[in-house]
Amino acid sequence: MEKKVKIKISRTKKILYIVGGVIVFLGLAAFIFFNFFLQDFVNNLINSKVKEATRTSTHGLFRVEIGKVKYKDGSFYCTKVELIREKYDSTESGMTVKKLTADSVHFDGLNLFDVLMGKGLFMEKMEAHGPKVYLTDAAAGREEIKNVPPDTTPIAKQMPGGMPVISYDSIILKDIRVFIPQQTKPPGIDSSYSGLTVKIIGMHLDNDVLKKQPLFNCKGIDLAIKGLPNGMADSCYVLGVSHLHLSVADSLVTLDSLTYHSKYSEDVFASKHRYATPMIDLRFTDLRIEGIDFNKSAANAEIEFHKFSIHSFYVDSYEDRRRPMDPNPKPVLFPNELLSSFPGKIRVDSVLFENGRMKMHERIASGKGTLEFDHVQIAISPIIKDAKKQGGTKPTTISLSALFLGTAPFKATFTYPLGEKSFDMDAHATLGSFDAKKLNPWLIPLERLEVLDGVLESGKIDMKVHSGVATTTVLPVYHNFSVKVLPKDAQATIGLSEKIKTLLAGTFVLRGSNPNWLGSLKTGAATRSRTRTESFFQFLWFGVRMALGDVVGGFK
Repeated sequence: MEKKVKIKISRTKKILYIVGGVIVFLGLAAFIFFNFFLQDFVNNLINSKVKEATRTSTHGLFRVEIGKVKYKDGSFYCTKVELIREKYDSTESGMTVKKLTADSVHFDGLNLFDVLMGKGLFMEKMEAHGPKVYLTDAAAGREEIKNVPPDTTPIAKQMPGGMPVISYDSIILKDIRVFIPQQTKPPGIDSSYSGLTVKIIGMHLDNDVLKKQPLFNCKGIDLAIKGLPNGMADSCYVLGVSHLHLSVADSLVTLDSLTYHSKYSEDVFASKHRYATPMIDLRFTDLRIEGIDFNKSAANAEIEFHKFSIHSFYVDSYEDRRRPMDPNPKPVLFPNELLSSFPGKIRVDSVLFENGRMKMHERIASGKGTLEFDHVQIAISPIIKDAKKQGGTKPTTISLSALFLGTAPFKATFTYPLGEKSFDMDAHATLGSFDAKKLNPWLIPLERLEVLDGVLESGKIDMKVHSGVATTTVLPVYHNFSVKVLPKDAQATIGLSEKIKTLLAGTFVLRGSNPNWLGSLKTGAATRSRTRTESFFQFLWFGVRMALGDVVGGFK
């Protein structure tokens, strides 16, 4: 009995020794593997698989070159990553990506067990600092690689074996430097700029995703922009962008604020221009683009979304007319001409601007005049541009409401075929009651006229534009309108000349009331053609001014 017990103990010891030996052997093997062979194993396994997955997911448009994958302090990192253009899709046009490079890329939370078991490549975070993005014009890019022998290796339609899924909780690209080709860069922009950070959340790539645009199969994209491109330093303007967020899953783009304003005061801005030049101040808050199809927009160079809204906005235009006028002004494009020049399709269901304020300032030697519109609301729908349907697209309807001079309700509706090259438009507007003396902040400094009395009861404007020729009618209803002519020099006292002009204006030029004392109600009319150097709003105002002068007198 005692002998049998000793035999069992001996066997148990042997088993324990064997198990212990196996554990020690495995431990030594694991130690040797992780310290001497892991990096080579990861390089051989992941490098080739990622290359294949990149070529498959981009449909052969790009290839990836990966440097050595190294392991340090519990994380993996690559010494070099390059995403290189192989070919261009036939639908690509305009500016596009030529190459992306990064000196080092870090991978956190890489699950090697899933890789070894063939479940896929899962990791918590991929992060790169200072990557470089090289842009090019698609046409120039095609010309550049036309003599490069193409890669004739068949493009797999499925993810590589042993890696059916590539998934990241987040991809972070910090301080991206963008390089713009010299021949295609916009005027005033340097050939490169930095300060862009991109965070892609929930990136997931599998065989089902390959049927779509893989880049946009994520939960969201955050972009942070520090400031303007470096080359804008010689510009008079500053662009501000705050908290831009793209959510691919929700088809949504949001922006907390967008500003575009002069970096100089009014006088300094004017001194930097040889001729009279408008100074613009634009400020928008809470911008939203809803229902945007990222995949379609990226694949076909199209602009298509359901709604664009701005919660509040401010627009200020200032021009110093003490500067000489440009003797050779450049032609000005109207909205329909701008849209027609866009190479792709455009379809926007609605655009909404709310809670707006618009101011216009002009200065001459005698002073500065100001006109204001408050509580501005603008609704636009739809905006359609399709080269294949010229003449058959639905015209755009623009509805505008505001308070003119803080008191008079103003409403206008425009029917405007924005997708057509020819400038055609119908406009109808009404203006509510206000005291005519409220026009003095504009008339006194700029027209050297002072309104002494008068009340506008109502106003009606109709304008029909065909091929750039506007026929305008106005029907103002007002009473007891009278003005005083002021000397051109604001510091001078009113002399005999101004008194005579005031008398003549009141007696022979101005119509003091409409209807007049006989009850006759006059409608003003004017026809004028567009000049290529006037802006869209100048064109509207000049037509209204001519028709208004046909009733009131003194405005031509």
